Order: sequence, then C-alpha cells, then structure tokens
Amino acid sequence: MTKLQALGKQRGAATTAPDARLDLSALLDAVEAAPPAEGVDTLAAELAARVSAHEVSMLIADISGRTSPA
Repeated sequence: MTKLQALGKQRGAATTAPDARLDLSALLDAVEAAPPAEGVDTLAAELAARVSAHEVSMLIADISGRTSPA
C-alpha cells in the first residue's frame, strides 16, 4: 500500500468506483477537515481515490506575477 493509499484510507476517502461526475463539494469538505499541514496530501489522496488513480502529482504555482522580496 502506498503512502497515498494509506492516507486516503486513514481519512476515509471514497473507495467506490468513480462516478461520471466528481463531487467537488465533498472533496473540498475533506480537505477543510484535515489539519492545515496535511491539506495537500489529503487533497491528493481524496482525488486519487475518487478517480481510481495510483498516484497524483500536483503543481502549485503563484501566477499573480508578483515576486518575493529577496
């Protein structure tokens, strides 16, 4: 069992076959219920379970165009 699968099971992620539609509300509820430090991992686990994926990769980018002071 991968770390992603274990986290999904621990969080009670959906384990049924994916529906033709993704319930975004339930996905966001699961993320909001997770501790802040585990939000991205929870999102990945929930999303993977809901679409029957073995792995999920995420790219988080700031597209505001602002730069951080050095």
